[in-house]
Amino acid sequence: MAQAKIRSVERVNPAIIRALKALPELARDDEQLGSLASGRYDDQSGVLAVTDRRAVWVSGIVRRRVETFAADEITSVQSERGFVEGRVIITVAGNRAVIRQIYPRERAEEIAYALRSDMKTAPTGMSEAPSALAQSVAPAAQPVGGSVAKELAKLADLHDRGVLSDTEFDAQKRKLLDK
Repeated sequence: MAQAKIRSVERVNPAIIRALKALPELARDDEQLGSLASGRYDDQSGVLAVTDRRAVWVSGIVRRRVETFAADEITSVQSERGFVEGRVIITVAGNRAVIRQIYPRERAEEIAYALRSDMKTAPTGMSEAPSALAQSVAPAAQPVGGSVAKELAKLADLHDRGVLSDTEFDAQKRKLLDK
């Protein structure tokens, strides 16, 4: 993994230094590091590394903790940036992982953007079948006395936030335009 990025998040905290040292052995040969930041998750200091396929949380001084969030399993990513620190919220199968005290704070948005991009490009194991999420969104996207333009704007917003994949967005858009 990129040594420059690793050095940019090093602080005096021994848990972060230990987590950084563990990253090279956790990296897969076919992965590209996208972003890296220190933070706190479940009251443990550690490092969040985002690759082109997953996000990996590493923490712990005495006992190492590694949690992996595969891009094709992530359903939602949010970021918040405060005055001093940032926060990333990753939702997988209804479970929320809140990684707070992201430092540097700008990395929270960078990490969220990288994960959303990975979510869109990750293989889902499904061919053209719409996801359960897209099917649940579809009834709300049907115009009921509203304009098609408003419904298209809602779909575009869901697509931009990563809730709908490109295929799901196009299918729902076609349904609206065919009416």
